[in-house]
Amino acid sequence: MEGNNFGTEEVRLIVSQSELRNVVNEAVSSAFRSHQEYPDKSDSVKPLTISEACSFSKCAESTIRKAFREKRLKGHRQAGRLYFFEEDLVRWIKS
Repeated sequence: MEGNNFGTEEVRLIVSQSELRNVVNEAVSSAFRSHQEYPDKSDSVKPLTISEACSFSKCAESTIRKAFREKRLKGHRQAGRLYFFEEDLVRWIKS
């Protein structure tokens, strides 16, 4: 019985420099488009202070505090301060 030679075969491809450039450009473009469709969420995970939430939502501080107090806007209290996440602000604005 002969042993398997998987992974030991050498394959050589002959492509022109322009063909290789096209393949690389297409791969990079595809990766870039994919990143734009599914951006990194790390920025939206950072909690916003009340003043940052005001800037983000274009709402007055009293409006945001009232919505939080009435439980229409999800927020978090820590050390006596209010924090909000962008996705919660967007959900509240859309409602």
